[in-house]
Amino acid sequence: MRKFFSLIAAVLFAGSMMATEVTFTKDDFAGQGTANTGSEVSATKDGVTFTFSKGYCAGESLRCYAHGALSITAEATIEKINFTTTGGKTGGLDAEVTVGATSYSVEDLASQARFTEIKVTLEGGAPVVTDTYTVAGSDAAIFGESWNPALATNDMTLADGVYTWEKAELNLTAGTIEFKVVKNHSWDIAYPAQNYVLNIAEEGEYTITITFDPATEAVAAEAVKKEALADPTNCAEAAEAALSVSANNELYNNGAVYTIEGYVTGIKTAYSDQYHNISFWMADAADGGEVLQAYRAACASEADAPKVGDKVAVTGSLTKYGTTPEFAAGCTYVITEPYIPVEPEINYYVVGSMTSWVINADYKLAANSANEGEFMGEFTFEANAEFKVVSSLDGFNVVDWFPAGMNNNYQITEAGDYTVYFRPEGGVDGWHEGYINAVKKEAPIVHQYEVAEAIAAGLQENDEVLVRGIITKMEFKGANFAKFGSVNIYVADVNGAEGEFEFYNCYSLNADTFRTSIPNYDPTDKTWAQFNEVADENGNTIHVGDTVIAFGKYKLYNSTHELNTGCYLVDIKHAPQVPADTIKLDFNTENTTYAFVDNQYFSEYGTTDIYLSDINVNTSTHAFEGDGNYLVLDFYPENANNVTGVYQALDETLDLEYTYMLTINGTDTAVVEFANGAIQVEIGEVNKELGMAQLAVGGTLISTEGDIYAITALVIAYYDFLPEEGVEDVVIDPKAIKRLVNGNVVIIKNGVHYNVNGQVIK
Repeated sequence: MRKFFSLIAAVLFAGSMMATEVTFTKDDFAGQGTANTGSEVSATKDGVTFTFSKGYCAGESLRCYAHGALSITAEATIEKINFTTTGGKTGGLDAEVTVGATSYSVEDLASQARFTEIKVTLEGGAPVVTDTYTVAGSDAAIFGESWNPALATNDMTLADGVYTWEKAELNLTAGTIEFKVVKNHSWDIAYPAQNYVLNIAEEGEYTITITFDPATEAVAAEAVKKEALADPTNCAEAAEAALSVSANNELYNNGAVYTIEGYVTGIKTAYSDQYHNISFWMADAADGGEVLQAYRAACASEADAPKVGDKVAVTGSLTKYGTTPEFAAGCTYVITEPYIPVEPEINYYVVGSMTSWVINADYKLAANSANEGEFMGEFTFEANAEFKVVSSLDGFNVVDWFPAGMNNNYQITEAGDYTVYFRPEGGVDGWHEGYINAVKKEAPIVHQYEVAEAIAAGLQENDEVLVRGIITKMEFKGANFAKFGSVNIYVADVNGAEGEFEFYNCYSLNADTFRTSIPNYDPTDKTWAQFNEVADENGNTIHVGDTVIAFGKYKLYNSTHELNTGCYLVDIKHAPQVPADTIKLDFNTENTTYAFVDNQYFSEYGTTDIYLSDINVNTSTHAFEGDGNYLVLDFYPENANNVTGVYQALDETLDLEYTYMLTINGTDTAVVEFANGAIQVEIGEVNKELGMAQLAVGGTLISTEGDIYAITALVIAYYDFLPEEGVEDVVIDPKAIKRLVNGNVVIIKNGVHYNVNGQVIK
């Protein structure tokens, strides 16, 4: 009744000078705070706000825990505050405090205070009275009492002109909830006119929030269902589940048992010989901190107790105590991975003239998995480089030198890429000082294939090969071209055939990008476009019909044989549009040495400068003589009117598609075409009446009328690309692959370096 008369006095005698008392009890703070540790609680009534930073209601008192803060503010001057406590728990406060201001606070209460009543006396007249709005509803389990408009625990809180009431952790069944918002604890004024009906769709744990706007008299309500947590599988999830319970020692998920694995990160309470248990912290990582506590875990003996760093699997029920998530007392554990202290790792480095005799991380050796106790690394050395191997614990300071002493460095005689092997125990026969062996890396074998050969070769994914073919189609997507600067090239062994092999996202010579001679395209367009010509950034062009060779890694994509992204061209041979390069045989007198004029030779691996052996012609016998490699075609015209025919090359390896010109009678020409292993010779109209073709030497015919053997043979100088016939695999220096078209090809066979003439150069 004191509260009722205080309110009546404030209303009836507003403006008078009599003092006003506002009294708080634990009921004003009901439902707030955290047991045993406390959390902020607050209540406002009659213009006075009372706040504890570490409060909680228990028994008959409002408790404020040690080191908590107390704050009281009012809309009028506070004359005094009277604290009624119980059990001698005062928090260091006097029973009565004189204030003389609109606020009073204590930052740190000395000990736990237990209040049964706090009375605030205001002076200078009654405070400004604000209206109180309270929620009254049908369900006593939700609202404390059924339809009680005067229940202070259901008073709403004012913020920004809107009143709010919220209650969490409500276990509700499907159905409806009815309520009103009443003004000043009376049914005289209540909103809405009809009961507000809140529908609960399904059973579960809910938080209900009710709001009221006095300006619009609008009432709103929302029930939010708490989603069930999934079964925890690690320490972090288990901690979240444990903290989701509403009260201390309440078991998560009705006491379900879980097994969680983690690392012991700290010992909370040491092994107890009396109780045979131990408490420890655990986390998902060895350095994860205090995430989840195993509280009083069963432990048979101190020797069985886990240690920091051990990986354990804990089994038990989850709960919380205050803000600590934990496995409840009696949980059990198994040590799954005992912690083993890691000894400082000894690392080994190659140190020498190339590192200025100091440790460089780029020259660190790694353990050789193929040989226990052995270390290895791959490095590039200049000629005459010297080095040793050193050990170090920190990557800066040297512990030992291998070999020890002076004037015993390992010396590199030939520049190149090496694999360095090292055994710290030493004593290895044939190694330098028993410790070190450096092996120079040989260039890899690169297999070369025509299209049909590559398809039939049974290649494995990522095999590095050279593939030669005739371009049958080129295509790109705007998005791919903008990203890679490369195109898709389809090749076959026969001109005009369907492309059976694909160079996917292929680059040009020297791995240059294709950037010019491209039709206008949308760089975001993801559809395929085809074209007949494209040029790289250095002006090298390729066309449909050109013969190209590409180097890359093989891949079978679905049913498509291809060189994968990153492949690049090493040779481009353009398809002839008109008769191509002219080679003239310059014959003078009998038994005189002659040579090709331009010395240019077209190999199946690219255009390069090759100086062929000199060629002699005997004008009496009409025979060609010399040391060159020749492709000889017997040519016997069958009749005067039919001297055009196809003649099979004697050398079955020939597979060129280029046109050469021979001088006939000094003015007219015979066209010699290489195609598909055959040569087609077409003689012009000159001297057809003679029934033969005639060849002029220095303006004079070397054949005479009636001499059907005037042209015994047309000889085209031919040089096989390989030093020896029958060699299928060519070992090519990787640095030379991109230079095939520059005339600087290096062929390596059995460690011997040849130039394109087959001459030993190294």
